Amino acid sequence: MKHTPVMVASVVALVALSFVAGRVTGKSEKNPQTGTRRVRYYVDPMHPTYRSDKPGIAPDCGMALEPVYEGESGPANAFLPPGSVSLNVEKQQLIGVRVETVAKSSGSRMVRTTGRVTVDDNHFYRLIAATDGWIDSLDDNPPGTLVKKSQPLASLIVGILPGLSGQR
Repeated sequence: MKHTPVMVASVVALVALSFVAGRVTGKSEKNPQTGTRRVRYYVDPMHPTYRSDKPGIAPDCGMALEPVYEGESGPANAFLPPGSVSLNVEKQQLIGVRVETVAKSSGSRMVRTTGRVTVDDNHFYRLIAATDGWIDSLDDNPPGTLVKKSQPLASLIVGILPGLSGQR
């Protein structure tokens, strides 16, 4: 029990020394960019007509308001037509946007993709026979075959009973 006051004193000294070391090394340095640039106002990135004097959240969409600094004309998308997008240079570099001039080229490129072949309903005709009878035989015309005018498609037997002779 003799060592108890010595241990308490050493723990207190260690805590005090840690506090002083943290205060000395933890001082934040001023950012040179924020010192030279002054914020004029804050703007909603989705609705550039909304402006605020304080940072915060846009009331219409919930996005963080972006600062507009002195010397800037405002957000880049303030005067763009609807549906257009504008990105600052830092964001363009972050996502890898490259800008090149348009040039005519004679090269070709093969594009492989998936697709589905279906019947063109605009050129699909249904035949409705307004008579009593039954189909006797079908000609060999699988689905999708192009047929010509007056080409037989099927033989229709017209009559009341199957045993009677009908017209073909």
